[in-house]
Amino acid sequence: MENTKYIKRLEVSLACLLPLIVLVMRLLDGYFRTSISNYAYSEYSYVYVFMLTLGGSMFLYNGTANQKHWYNIVLGISLFGVALTPHKDFTILHYFFAGTFFLGSILAIGLSTSLWLRDWKYLVAGIAFLGLLFHFAFGYFSLLVAESIGLVPFSFHFIVKSLKK
Repeated sequence: MENTKYIKRLEVSLACLLPLIVLVMRLLDGYFRTSISNYAYSEYSYVYVFMLTLGGSMFLYNGTANQKHWYNIVLGISLFGVALTPHKDFTILHYFFAGTFFLGSILAIGLSTSLWLRDWKYLVAGIAFLGLLFHFAFGYFSLLVAESIGLVPFSFHFIVKSLKK
């Protein structure tokens, strides 16, 4: 029988790791790359794949353990797809998985039925959306910055929902 206290702690710990991908990879690689996906071509690509796999596992577990969060199964598989399809070698497939993860996360937050998070969830989804919009539409900053802006609210939202259970 699962001990929900420990499962909740594991989910929160894994959610904290997701936005740290950029910092961990920066420390290992020695510099910031143009996108998170570009770390697939670093000397430490195995750490990049490992961290995305941990994140994907977190989403998969949450989606299977809580049937109301079925969309997390799609988000978890998307993170596995990002890790398994380096963007220079599998461009279309990689961007399909990355787009599914980022846009799916924004939609999952924005369309969440949690009434107690109503105002907050729109703010979080909006921050992630604006980060991507400012990169793709206006070129204000690198894709790495846009991805980082998105990962922080995604993780924070996941943590808040896990602690609320």
